[in-house]
Amino acid sequence: MIPDSGNSGFEGAIGGMPLSDVIQLKAYNRFTGVITVEYGKLTGAVYFRNGEIIHAEQGALYGEEAFYQLIKWPGGRFAMENNVAAPNRTIENSVSYLLLEAHRLMDEENGFESTATPSPKAPVAAKPVSIVSRLCQLSGVSSVAMFDASGNVLDSQGSDAEKLSKRGYALAVAARTLGELFGVGNIGSAAFQDSDSQILLFESKRQYLAVSAMQGSPLAQVEADIRAAMTGRK
Repeated sequence: MIPDSGNSGFEGAIGGMPLSDVIQLKAYNRFTGVITVEYGKLTGAVYFRNGEIIHAEQGALYGEEAFYQLIKWPGGRFAMENNVAAPNRTIENSVSYLLLEAHRLMDEENGFESTATPSPKAPVAAKPVSIVSRLCQLSGVSSVAMFDASGNVLDSQGSDAEKLSKRGYALAVAARTLGELFGVGNIGSAAFQDSDSQILLFESKRQYLAVSAMQGSPLAQVEADIRAAMTGRK
């Protein structure tokens, strides 16, 4: 086992990057193999196939429950090995969904811990902020909508959230059609602009995230802020 140094952050094959960043990077690179993680005496593993997470394990946990536990660790070390097959498939959701859900669960857990034993004079803690609410608070963002592959809205917020949900789904269908037409498969992210709107679309296997940017806001900066918020970088 590799002893925990007490410092925040993961070290390993790509030193200095948070584990969530490493996972997102390997997803973009369509990695096939395993990332093994050690934190003190605890160990875990995340298995990829062509950039998709298909299995995770940590102690007696496996699947999404194990993945969320690994993301919660404040530090540790990791290593990667190419072309290692998973023992079985326990995860079906996309990388984007898993990271969003992991940070949502951490928000809820932090909120619960802060209100579990309040002092008599302590103020009531605020309700944990969802990822959609968090993105809506970013500079240059007016509305955010999350929906599934059938167009069912999972969460939305902002001045034109209802309109964004419908338009975002239409854009997602168009992007999917273009991906199939040109033989490039799923399109991970795309930007759409016209005379009165700017929309960023993030696609995953089962989830879509549409973000409406304010007119005049630089899309590159808005997108960078969104990716930082989704991966937990400060």
